[in-house]
Amino acid sequence: MGDPSLRFVVLLHPVPGTERDEPLIRRHVQFLKSITASGELELAGPFVDGEGGMLILKVEYPEQAEEIAQRDPFVTEGTARPEIRAWRLSNEDNNHLGMG
Repeated sequence: MGDPSLRFVVLLHPVPGTERDEPLIRRHVQFLKSITASGELELAGPFVDGEGGMLILKVEYPEQAEEIAQRDPFVTEGTARPEIRAWRLSNEDNNHLGMG
């Protein structure tokens, strides 16, 4: 991986007027398991207010993040719209991006 601090955040915005049933949620979880196994998913979860969720992907390019997001069953079945954001991880391991 080129930049060890680079991550891509996928914000999953709910599509108004759509609902997620249990089978769809289970397909989404299976998808999360598959991208965890491939090493692409670092963290994931829903927002507490019920307004969507977020994935943090450990990939090198925005195109990879977009391709992954487009395979999510929430997206393929039209219940979520993905927004991709590049993000830098700041922590002790990288001395808070060299500023610590």
